[in-house]
Amino acid sequence: MQPSSNFSEAVIQLKSPSHTRARMWSHFLHEQLRTFWLAAAALGAIYAVDSRFAMNPNRISYLNSAHSIIQHDWRKALNAHWSPLYPLLLAIFLQILGPSPGWESTVVHLLNYGIYLATLTAFTCFLKRTIQQKPIAPQAIVWPPESAILPPGGLPSLN
Repeated sequence: MQPSSNFSEAVIQLKSPSHTRARMWSHFLHEQLRTFWLAAAALGAIYAVDSRFAMNPNRISYLNSAHSIIQHDWRKALNAHWSPLYPLLLAIFLQILGPSPGWESTVVHLLNYGIYLATLTAFTCFLKRTIQQKPIAPQAIVWPPESAILPPGGLPSLN
């Protein structure tokens, strides 16, 4: 019994050198990104553990804002200088973990490490998508775009 021609063509395409090279290159890039992510995560963990008791004035202000959120003191918690999202996340972590005052700096570093891992993951996904896209021909790139220079309809007449 002869296999169908579509199946034979698919097998030939899979065995073609260009397809194999593309698959090998994709696998290589995937492994490099995984290695990059693991190395960056390990270095971040080493830094977070090494500096877990270090606090600068900004971290102390955010910690004070987080305590104000926990105590529902909104006048101290919300101000024009400090962003409210980070103290809110910090307040949630403090409520869940309930550390003693001596360990609050470690909770701050734990939250920072979690944010670091989320950012690292987002960057890795962005980089993977960027690598997978086909390159744009240089002729197709026009910089600066005309729409940024000229208003719609062109330049106004001086007459």
